[in-house]
Amino acid sequence: MTVWSVAVRTDGVPKTKVVIPSPYNILVDNAVNSFGLGNVEITIMGSLSLQPSTTIVLAVASTIQLAGSGRIIGVNNTQKITINGVTKYDGSLDLTKTGASTASSATGISPNGFAPASLLPVKFTSFTAVKNAGEVVLKWSTGSEISNDYFEVERSYNGSDWTSVSTIRGTGSSAMNAYYSYTDNNADGTTIYYRLKQVDINGTAAYSTVKTIRGGNALAAKIYSSEKMINIELNTEIKHTVVVTVMNTNGQVIEKRQFNAGYKISMNVNRQPAGMVIVNVADNNELNHTAKLML
Repeated sequence: MTVWSVAVRTDGVPKTKVVIPSPYNILVDNAVNSFGLGNVEITIMGSLSLQPSTTIVLAVASTIQLAGSGRIIGVNNTQKITINGVTKYDGSLDLTKTGASTASSATGISPNGFAPASLLPVKFTSFTAVKNAGEVVLKWSTGSEISNDYFEVERSYNGSDWTSVSTIRGTGSSAMNAYYSYTDNNADGTTIYYRLKQVDINGTAAYSTVKTIRGGNALAAKIYSSEKMINIELNTEIKHTVVVTVMNTNGQVIEKRQFNAGYKISMNVNRQPAGMVIVNVADNNELNHTAKLML
C-alpha cells in the first residue's frame, strides 16, 4: 500500500495525469485535494481506496478510467468522487467499483457515474471559441456519438448564470467524426463564457468544458505571426506554466507546447503548411486567449 503523490507533467498537456498500476493500492484522504487537482486524467489498473469522510473533487474536463483489474474501494456515503460537482462514485452505492469503464462530465450520476468506454454518449475531440470583430465563432467536433439528440450552446457573462443561445441537432448514433459550428452575433461582453450542453435522446444531459473569450481592454496577450513564427506578447510576466495550442480551422490540434518564463513567446511552426490556424494561449489559471492567424 502507498499514498497518492503528484509530479508536474513535461509533455505540454494541460492536465495532471495519474496512473495507478497493478498491483498497487493507493490510499487517499481529503488531503489529496490540497494538490489543486483541477482537470485530471486518472487511469486505475490497481486499486484506489478512499478513507472515510473523503471526497475527491475534480474539475469539469477530468476523466477516471478503470482498466484491467482496476477498482475503487469504499463502503459508505462519506467516500465520494465528484467531477464538476456531480458525484460519479459513492461508496454506499458503488462499494467496490470494478469493470472496464470511464467516468467524465459526459456520464451520469452514481451509481451510473461510470459508463463502459464503448458506450460513452459523445466523445468530444475538440471545442474552440474565437472572437472576430463583434462575433464569436464556436466550433466543436466529436469522434463518436450514441443516441445524441442535440447540443445547446450556452453563454454566460459571469461564469455562473447560463443562457441557451442556440440548439444544434446531433447526428444520433455514429462512429464517424462529426463537425459543428455556431456564430454568436451578440457577443457584447468584455468577458464571455461558453459551454455546450449535450442532450441524449432519452433526455440525459452532460456538459463540455467552458471556453472563455476576453475582449476590449481585458485581453491578456497579443498574438501574431511572422515568417513561420507564432509570437505571443503577454501583458505580464509568466507566473504559471503557459500552454500554447495551435489548431487547424476544424479544431484539430496540430502543435502544442509548454512555456515557463518571460513576457514574450516565440514558437517556430515551419513544419506547418501555409494557411489559417487558431492559436490558444492558456495557463490553467486566469489567462485564456484565442486568436486566428494566417501562416
